[in-house]
Amino acid sequence: MFYINEIAVLVIFYQHVASSDIQSQKFDIETNTRTVQIGESMETLKTISGVECAMICTNVNNCCSGTYEKGLEQCSLNLVCNNTKEQSEGSQTLTKTSKQEECLNGWISFSNHCYLFVYEKVTWKHAKVECQNKGGRLVKIDNNDEDSWLTSVLKDEVWMGMSDIQIEGYWIWDFDMSSLSFNQWHPGEPNGGGRENCGLYCKQRCKQSSFVWNDAVCSLVYGYVCEKPS
Repeated sequence: MFYINEIAVLVIFYQHVASSDIQSQKFDIETNTRTVQIGESMETLKTISGVECAMICTNVNNCCSGTYEKGLEQCSLNLVCNNTKEQSEGSQTLTKTSKQEECLNGWISFSNHCYLFVYEKVTWKHAKVECQNKGGRLVKIDNNDEDSWLTSVLKDEVWMGMSDIQIEGYWIWDFDMSSLSFNQWHPGEPNGGGRENCGLYCKQRCKQSSFVWNDAVCSLVYGYVCEKPS
């Protein structure tokens, strides 16, 4: 399941969307389906992200579904909803539904959970408290789909909700105090011993081209991601 995942000024991406047309509607991406609704009338937008593709269709009243071709960075908006067409490999199906968006006030929906991306730089402990004050917890990553979605949305390095503060080498999620059943540690990590006890989505600091899991000193300051059930 994939839902609209960014607040943006949509006229940057789709100049025909008037501010009065902006709505808050949910998207379902059926990643396993092999067909997608395709209409005779199509709008194709190139060199954009899946995030922008979802945002555009959500805010176009007559866009009922669409496809995003990741390899081509191409978004096709389906403006007629009564035909089907074979979906190509590497594409995702976006279907607009009438159900009201459950994640409000900047929270973004994905797989029945709400996420809040905050890029104000704070310590891990401060981030933990801020997420609790906002009704959530620091993000817990359960599987590869969630990790891939998060890294596709991230704009900067952020704290995640794991630490080994209580027992060195035993990493747990602050979300529910569970141990890691899934991980995407960068090769060689965690390697900070008793000094680096908090989990971080790292990129520039790790000299990587994409976001990776890393352990870091908890008193350093980064942004953070909060999560709560939708």
